[in-house]
Amino acid sequence: MNFRYITIGCVAKNHYIEDEMDNNEFRAIRQRLGLTQAQLATVLLYPRATQVSEIERPTNPKPVPRHVALLMRAYDEGYRPMDWPCKDKG
Repeated sequence: MNFRYITIGCVAKNHYIEDEMDNNEFRAIRQRLGLTQAQLATVLLYPRATQVSEIERPTNPKPVPRHVALLMRAYDEGYRPMDWPCKDKG
C-alpha cells in the first residue's frame, strides 16, 4: 500500500512512500543517517537497542513494522524531529 502526501510550498508535489521495508534497507537507511543502533532505538522510542539489531540481523530478522518503515523513509528524505541526536564533533 502506498501513501500520498502533498508538500505545501511554492509548488505542490505528490510524493509516494512505500510502506514495506526489508532488514537490508532498514540498515542501509540507518547507516546513511549516521546513527548507531542505540541512537536509532532512542529516536524510534524503542526501550532497548536490541530491537534495532533484531530487525537488522541477517538471519531470521524481525519484520520492520509498517509505521517504522514510513518513519525511516521520511528520515531518509530529510525529515528530522526536534529531538534528533546530534553528531559528536569528536
